[in-house]
Amino acid sequence: MKYCKSHFEGRITRPIYRGILTDKFIYKFPSLNGNEAIATFSSMNEHDLTVLSKLAFEENIPVLLNPSQHYRFMGQFIEMVEKELPLVEIILMRLVEAALVRMAPAMFKKKVFICQDISPEIEDLKRLRKCFIAFQDYIKIHSFVAGNNTIYVDLYSSEECAGGFNAIRRGIIELGTDELVPPVIEDISDGRNQQHGA
Repeated sequence: MKYCKSHFEGRITRPIYRGILTDKFIYKFPSLNGNEAIATFSSMNEHDLTVLSKLAFEENIPVLLNPSQHYRFMGQFIEMVEKELPLVEIILMRLVEAALVRMAPAMFKKKVFICQDISPEIEDLKRLRKCFIAFQDYIKIHSFVAGNNTIYVDLYSSEECAGGFNAIRRGIIELGTDELVPPVIEDISDGRNQQHGA
């Protein structure tokens, strides 16, 4: 049986949820029950904020998701995977910086594994020929965090399971992501690399 890698690459280019960035360090957004919630770096003093303001990266890259919206996006992705790809055993997610807001409930599901660098896990699971999906984003959620608002999703699975990847692709696009490259399914059985269109 073929073991395949299906790849999606996209970029968020516009706000996809309601919510505003009130300043560089305080995020204000509507919560699920309609009340406003605020996340702030409460333990920092004025000097700390002055120092942080000088750490801004890539000012030409817009902040389009606040931390709460970022977690919401990740949660919706997990729910899509569970619905469209029930055979997926593990959902790997890259999270470089934990935010001071509540994570989406879906992020605590048993099959979800979150860490800063998922590369070693990808290699281990590939070796075991597991059916899994890897989600890596570089979404800029603060003015002082590096990122270019790109998203990379890779499904490692049998060729039959790979067919469900198109539903994930469409779902990510519908959430507000622009696809950057044509979808590709790559045969990685026995270390071979043979690509064909999805």
